Amino acid sequence: MLIMTMILGSFLGMGAALVSYFALGLGLLAAFGLYVLVSILPALITVALTAGKLAFNAATREELAAR
Repeated sequence: MLIMTMILGSFLGMGAALVSYFALGLGLLAAFGLYVLVSILPALITVALTAGKLAFNAATREELAAR
């Protein structure tokens, strides 16, 4: 799932970089920064959601064991 997220993010990032470079007239560095931001963001969200789910499951498991 993480690999698919990275591939999708890469395509979204490339699209955002192309639009920002050609249509908006931003510089190359700004377009590259936008590409990196947009391509990494879905992966970071996926990792954060997975970590949150694991923490919630661990807390729930400990709470149920305490009863």
